[in-house]
Amino acid sequence: MRLSSELQIVYTASHWALELKREGGLFAFLDIIYLLRRAQQNIHWDAILNWVQDSVAGTHLYLVLSYLNKNDVIELDRKILADLFERQRSFGILNLKLAHSLVTRYVVTGKIPVAPGKVAVLWENLLLDRGAARNLVSVSKHMLPSFGFRRAT
Repeated sequence: MRLSSELQIVYTASHWALELKREGGLFAFLDIIYLLRRAQQNIHWDAILNWVQDSVAGTHLYLVLSYLNKNDVIELDRKILADLFERQRSFGILNLKLAHSLVTRYVVTGKIPVAPGKVAVLWENLLLDRGAARNLVSVSKHMLPSFGFRRAT
C-alpha cells in the first residue's frame, strides 16, 4: 500500500513547508522533482487542485512548485500554477518573492538571511493562511526590530 504520485507530491510539499530546514531541506524538492519526472503526463492535476482547494496544503504545494518552475528545475503548465495560486491564500507577489528568496538563501545556499531566531518566525508568518496583505503586516511587525527599527510607543 502506498500513496499515489499525486498524494505523494502534496504530502511531501506540505511536510517540507511545515518546518524550514537548512540542512536536508532540499530532499523534499528532489523527491517532488523525481515524482514529477517519473509520472510526467500521468499526474491528475484536477484531483490535486480539488484536494488543496482552500487548504494550507495548497499554499505549500504552490510554494514548492512555483519555486522549482521559477528556477527552471521543472516546467509546469502556466494554467496549473495559476490555478494553484488561486487556491491558496498566503501569497501575493511580494510574499512569494520573500518566500522564494528565503528558500534560496537559507535552504539552497545555507546562509542565514536574518537573525537566526527570526528565520522560523519569518517563515511562519509568510505561510499564515490569513491572506497576503495580513501576512505581510505580520512579517513586518515581527521583523522590524531585527532590522534596528523600534515600534512607536
